[in-house]
Amino acid sequence: MTRVTTIYIPSKVNSIAYAFSEGTILQTISVSPQNQNFRVENSILIQIDQNSAHSYPHKIGGSLIIPDNIVSVAPAAFSNCEITSVKLPSTITSIGEYSFIINPLTEIEIPDSVTYIGRNAFTACRSLKIVKLSNKIKTLPESCFEECGLTSITIPDSVKVINDKCFVKCPNLVEVVLPDNLTQLNGKVFDATTNIRFSNNSKFYITSDYVIMDKENTTVVQYIGSNSDTNINIHFNASEIKKSAFSDKTLLRSITFPVESKLKTINDYAFSNCYNLEFIGLPSNIVSIGSNSFSNCYKLQTISLNFCNRIGTSSFINCIKLGEIIFEESSITNIPDSCFYNCTSITTLKLPINLETIGDKSFMLCTSLTSVTFHVNVSSFGDSCFRQCNIKQVHMGICKTFQTLSDNCFRDNSLLETIEYPRDLHTLGAFSLSNTSITSFDIPPSLETISSDTFTNCFSLKSINIPSDSRLSLISVGSFRNCINIENIVCESDSYRVVTGALFNSEMTSLILFPPASKVKFFSLPGSTKTIGEGAFMSCVNLLIVMIPSGSVSTILQSAFEGCSNLKMINIPSSVIEVGDDAFKSCDHLSCECEIENRSKIFLNQLINHCKLPKRCIYDCESLYSCRIEFSIHTNLLIHPFIVMLL
Repeated sequence: MTRVTTIYIPSKVNSIAYAFSEGTILQTISVSPQNQNFRVENSILIQIDQNSAHSYPHKIGGSLIIPDNIVSVAPAAFSNCEITSVKLPSTITSIGEYSFIINPLTEIEIPDSVTYIGRNAFTACRSLKIVKLSNKIKTLPESCFEECGLTSITIPDSVKVINDKCFVKCPNLVEVVLPDNLTQLNGKVFDATTNIRFSNNSKFYITSDYVIMDKENTTVVQYIGSNSDTNINIHFNASEIKKSAFSDKTLLRSITFPVESKLKTINDYAFSNCYNLEFIGLPSNIVSIGSNSFSNCYKLQTISLNFCNRIGTSSFINCIKLGEIIFEESSITNIPDSCFYNCTSITTLKLPINLETIGDKSFMLCTSLTSVTFHVNVSSFGDSCFRQCNIKQVHMGICKTFQTLSDNCFRDNSLLETIEYPRDLHTLGAFSLSNTSITSFDIPPSLETISSDTFTNCFSLKSINIPSDSRLSLISVGSFRNCINIENIVCESDSYRVVTGALFNSEMTSLILFPPASKVKFFSLPGSTKTIGEGAFMSCVNLLIVMIPSGSVSTILQSAFEGCSNLKMINIPSSVIEVGDDAFKSCDHLSCECEIENRSKIFLNQLINHCKLPKRCIYDCESLYSCRIEFSIHTNLLIHPFIVMLL
């Protein structure tokens, strides 16, 4: 909260957003006399060209009189103020969203000139008990009087639409009579504790199961019965279930649909958080399912959607007993974000034949999912779409326009061993195949980019093959991080070179990866090498000695030698000017045999404190000096594993 108590608006200010809408102890607003855009009247900041009440000091309490000729209240104009009563002029036509939110108002009369009220206009006015509405208002918006202290309200005949949450969390609102002209109740409009009455001329009525329906029995509007262990019967003629119609009825036991049900549409949050609800005879002719419509329906076991053309975001999230989804013959083209997230009982999926896109986390945490059938039109995945499943094989060769395997898409599928890649795959996203059981990586010819951490923690990966017609142009830093069992890299492409088993770029200026499971114990870098990539030697437990030619390497990136637990000797020539964090982390056998040419205090401190080089490496080994000379003179030592690269 700002401690500013006074605001002065200079002459040239012509626009102010929601600058004073909350979090202030403002007592005064003043405006330069030369300002042509704003003025102050009755302590209200008024926007002149729109005749709009724009803002008001929060700490002025008591009564508020809005001047004549004002035609609108701007969004959030009086939010979080301390006014207890307000008089609106007969000239006002609109009240903006959030305009009086969190106010100690006790009553308000909205003149008949008002034709528009924005959403949340009076939300959390907990002292507001009496409201007289305009006889010209046609729509009561979403959350308009949510969490108010209303004891009664008369809704005029002009109102045709009441939107979601308009009167929820109004514990003192015992009864409401709804007007005859009302045509739409959109969502959960009232709490279950509010007694709703319709006249004989109303379009709506209340069934014996306490369900509000239209008199044609085509629309299920809202269940207003108690949250108890009971069964609900849906009329056979009902074609639509409205937003939040049964949401949060955690104790409802079952809902029964007749065999001849005409149900086509289930809107957002219709059954959300119905933890114990069993669905009996849920029809298979549903066309549209809204967002979160079945979220947290723990007892939903099967759903048939072969006639469906739309599924909303998170529609089946956390349906932990949903074991069967029938939608292969549907016209669904998109499975949106988190649609089947944490549906832990799904074992197999036959995706819709017309499916094109799968959103973020759509099937994440479907931990029983072992098999997925893809079709030709699938073209894109969202982030983490199949993360933490147990898919064993992926066959995507049929997907003709698929180009990018998204970040994290098959991450943590620990049983995944083989992948048939899409025919035109261009990119493997970050972590897309990490922590899987893939044993070999035959790079598709079309692949251009391997992103960072694509194969991180793929402990079963043993070989990498780059074909001669490969279009691969980028292997990002850390692509194969912690792939400790790679022992063989084969490259037939001119874009890369493999020397002594290690993968370099074509110019051999950058070492990308040394196979961690290689049997090579002694390795000398070529003189052309300038960069040792991030994690390039990570977990190479068989390496004993690495030689870096003088005047070659300038950069050793992060974690370059991390986990080389048996590495005993390395030289760091003076050409090295940058060494990344953790470059020598867990190189526990490195000792004073290391040769470090740059002996500056700053450089040595960097090696020890940030690069995790053992401290003993910076000291001379006088006692081993003779051994070094002997090693350099005698030729009968077992040195045949040492590979000397011709430069």
